Amino acid sequence: MENEREVLVEVNHLNVTYGSGRSTYHAVQDASFKIYKGETFGLVGESGSGKRSEERRVGKECRSRWS
Repeated sequence: MENEREVLVEVNHLNVTYGSGRSTYHAVQDASFKIYKGETFGLVGESGSGKRSEERRVGKECRSRWS
């Protein structure tokens, strides 16, 4: 059934890291998901879990591809 639905966004193994060296902070580690046409997508997690970092990174990629 998955093959019948149109994938609008596909994210595979997303990692978002801030800082460098000893000050490195891994905000998102190995996130993968698909968003299908007509689907409502929700990203849920505790405060400070990297939801906003993930949204910013995916949004930036989408804007650069569809501009």
